[in-house]
Amino acid sequence: MNYQLILPNGFTLLGDPIMEFQSVSFAVTTRAGSAWDPVGKYGMAAFVCEMMLRGAGNRNTRQFLEDIDRIGIDRTESLTSSTMEFRGALLKENLNDALELYADLLQKPVMPEEELEAGRQVLLQEVLSMEDNPEGKLAQVLEEQFYGKAWGHDADGDRSGIESITWNEVRAQYERLLMPNRCVMAVTGNFDWEKTAHKVEELFSEWEKKEIPQKPEFVRDRVPIHIELDSPQTQIGLVWETLPYSHPEQLKVRAATSVLSGGMNSRLFNEVREKRGLCYDVDAHLQSFWSVAGVFCTASCRQENAQQTLDIILQEIRKLGQGITEEELQAFKARYRMMILTSRESCQGWASELIGDWVNFGRIRPNEELLKKVEDLTVKEINAYLAEHPVEDILLCTLGQKPLCL
Repeated sequence: MNYQLILPNGFTLLGDPIMEFQSVSFAVTTRAGSAWDPVGKYGMAAFVCEMMLRGAGNRNTRQFLEDIDRIGIDRTESLTSSTMEFRGALLKENLNDALELYADLLQKPVMPEEELEAGRQVLLQEVLSMEDNPEGKLAQVLEEQFYGKAWGHDADGDRSGIESITWNEVRAQYERLLMPNRCVMAVTGNFDWEKTAHKVEELFSEWEKKEIPQKPEFVRDRVPIHIELDSPQTQIGLVWETLPYSHPEQLKVRAATSVLSGGMNSRLFNEVREKRGLCYDVDAHLQSFWSVAGVFCTASCRQENAQQTLDIILQEIRKLGQGITEEELQAFKARYRMMILTSRESCQGWASELIGDWVNFGRIRPNEELLKKVEDLTVKEINAYLAEHPVEDILLCTLGQKPLCL
């Protein structure tokens, strides 16, 4: 059974007790992602996240890390264009200690000015590692061209931005974006909802509500791009607009995308890799914000195979308009059911799933609802949708010796 608590200041707590577990997990997401990085200061959100982890409340960096170890928190942090998220898994008896620690992290981070340069070096290492990753670089360029700079730039930032950011700017960005009315916490696993809700209310009710900053706009001036790279490999990236999560017909798009690239028997895997041996890797996946979504398709291949690889990928994309088969739909349904039914097996992952549902749909959708929707899907309605909405306006981005032609 799922629970929700919304404090007067807007801080939201979600809970799903799973008493057969011996551990408990939590996740807390705040809408303070890289999309709010100031122009020319790309990497600001990453800097805020890095400095928040350097002491909290009356603890310095060392004491904060010692408390993490003492409590036994298996912690991770993640940053996207829209959110900053902190996650942890631990023994059930230590949950209150963990909540106290992360309450200080969110509300009272020390962010020591004398450790700014150490934090800067950590972030620069992350950015420099991308220079040796052509697949990652191509994917980033593709997102920038599709979403625009604000939503598409690398959440880790760039070298010039990170090198120019000051401590005052980091602190000001924290004060501007971290607020209870932009935070959602989820707790899953073996815990008592009533006690946990009371503890969260005690820890977060005094956090001051703030005015929510304006959301950056998506820029849809999409331009094809080729980046020259002296390499025997060519990286190919394609993207086209589709229905976002919020659209009632989005599951049809998800099914069609899965047929295109959803496993070892998908069309792209068979036609591009297995039959012709054209590339090392080919993939298509759906990526969605609330109002904008795209199907992103990427492939890595040798330069001499690049144009043929692109041609076959485009052929398979366009063939989707002719429809899918019953066998392909059943394979998608099996994968979807497995994903839904196993999602609660990882408490930490399930906590993030609860937050995603709440942020995207304003509620936690029960598994029964999701399973019924996929079971009700038919080949006829998917094919009707594909026939009425052919893939158009494909954006091409490439990285390699020579540009390619759509």
